[in-house]
Amino acid sequence: MLNLNNNKLKGLEKKFDNEEYSGVVLELNRFLKLHPKDAEGYYLLFRTYNMLGDVNSAISSLKKAYSLNPKHPEIKEQMEILHDSGNPTNKSDVILLIFSLLIFVVSFFYLSLLLTDYVLKDYRQFNFVGFVVPIMAVYLSGVFSLSSYKFIKKFLKD
Repeated sequence: MLNLNNNKLKGLEKKFDNEEYSGVVLELNRFLKLHPKDAEGYYLLFRTYNMLGDVNSAISSLKKAYSLNPKHPEIKEQMEILHDSGNPTNKSDVILLIFSLLIFVVSFFYLSLLLTDYVLKDYRQFNFVGFVVPIMAVYLSGVFSLSSYKFIKKFLKD
């Protein structure tokens, strides 16, 4: 929750809490024309655009709020989240990617062994459970490892 010193911003915060986002955007834009140095106004605008799903406007508002007051705890926290989300060398991302690739490589290696064993044996004795099921398991583990990487990455950021 913001520490709003201005009565106008307090009223807009109440409208925000009541999910009147379109009205908040209009009034905040008017307010910020009169008070262009108000970091909390830009931060509330960021939150409102974020709720409306307007990512570009939200980021722009957050950056403006941060440029006006980089020490504000909530603004600073959101900027850190924004910075981390665009940082591909985040440690958790690297660990998840390595883990996902490792699962895929091990699954592929298992499939190679399985195919080699199948070719060396008398393949006329086809065994559905012994051949097709492991192939499907390898395929699904590859799909799972890559999709779980994306899911876990998103989950950690939320």
